[in-house]
Amino acid sequence: MRVNSIVESNNRLHKNLNNKYENRYRSNNGTDTLFCEILKQCILKRIEENNTVLINNNGK
Repeated sequence: MRVNSIVESNNRLHKNLNNKYENRYRSNNGTDTLFCEILKQCILKRIEENNTVLINNNGK
C-alpha cells in the first residue's frame, strides 16, 4: 500500500513539474523545450556547482 501511494505521488509530482516547466518555457522562449532537457540542464548545473565546492574545499 505504501509503495503504491509513493509511486502515485511521484507520478503526480513529475506530471506537475513537466507541465510547469513546459508551459513556462513555451510561453517565455517560444520553444518546445522538453522536461528532460530542462532536467538535464539542472543536473549539469548542480554537478558543476558541487565540483566547484569540492575543488575549493580541497585547497583548504
